[in-house]
Amino acid sequence: MDRGGPPADLRRAALRRLRRALAPRPRDALRPEGQPVTECPLEAWRSAGREEGTRAREHLRRGVEDALIALGQGFLSHSENGELRAELQSGALSTKDYFNQLLRLVYRLIFLLTVEERGLLHPDGPSDAAKALYAKGYGLRRLRERSVKRSAHDLLGPLGRDQDRVPGLPALAGIFAANQCAALDGAKLENRALLLAVFKLAWLREDGSLSRVNWRDMGPEELGSVYESLLELVPQITKDGRQFAFATGGETKGNARKTTGSYYTPDSLVQVLLDSALEPVIADTIAKNPGNAVEALLGLSIVDPACGSGHFLLAAARRLAAHVARLRRTARPRPPSTGTRSGRSSAAASSAST
Repeated sequence: MDRGGPPADLRRAALRRLRRALAPRPRDALRPEGQPVTECPLEAWRSAGREEGTRAREHLRRGVEDALIALGQGFLSHSENGELRAELQSGALSTKDYFNQLLRLVYRLIFLLTVEERGLLHPDGPSDAAKALYAKGYGLRRLRERSVKRSAHDLLGPLGRDQDRVPGLPALAGIFAANQCAALDGAKLENRALLLAVFKLAWLREDGSLSRVNWRDMGPEELGSVYESLLELVPQITKDGRQFAFATGGETKGNARKTTGSYYTPDSLVQVLLDSALEPVIADTIAKNPGNAVEALLGLSIVDPACGSGHFLLAAARRLAAHVARLRRTARPRPPSTGTRSGRSSAAASSAST
């Protein structure tokens, strides 16, 4: 017997039990004998995770829908937006066009919430003082925190700003272009309506608790799920032009999702498509260009004619990034984080160029 410790045979038995516990085991070993596979702990964990993800996407979808209602109703009910209501009543601005502009406005808010959280909004040039001024006076993060304080909804100054006057903010195009929300950019909106929309986008309330939506780590699967659900919404405006809502029941027939045939591709199918369509091309490109494989990979053109939320293209960029990072590490050893980030950036630029 060893003094100062357990007997050697007990230590050996303990080590054997530890090795057995840590050894790879088939899935069936995690369930008692005779128990159905679907009821074993691993399957229960997977099912719980899948259900939790479904609930989270449903909460997120409802939040975006509620934000659209808050903005749509807020613009229509403002006393100084008579011209907007007149255009809707006369047909100069259709209900569909009004809804599309609301969607773009919500996409703007989601974009800013995401890039602010990821630290990608400001270029390298602006000073720390300019960035701090943006954060304190213009940032969505500020509005997110203020949106929780209901008593402060009408205590803010005017929130609309000319982008050219915002210090340290790069020029933003696309959905931020002047013609994307022409009817809304010139309209008035009360602070409480805007902050309610921000609250619905930035916070989740369940069982009495409040949690922040993590837009920083939001993946294309969650964004695609929201995008798909928005296609099912059918906007409605009352005859007097002061009430905005979404159709329910049979009135939702003929929504944009059905009329355009727009359906979201789940990640599992995207990965299978990449395995069968992209991986052979990558392997062939590397084999044919042994001296400059990285450049050859970055020269590939990847096209998705119906990209939707870009799920397939983003996944393709990640695949390319992994191969580029591996090749660069093989050619010239470097810290893993640097190689991976550099590969992802290069691959994303290559995919975006198509």
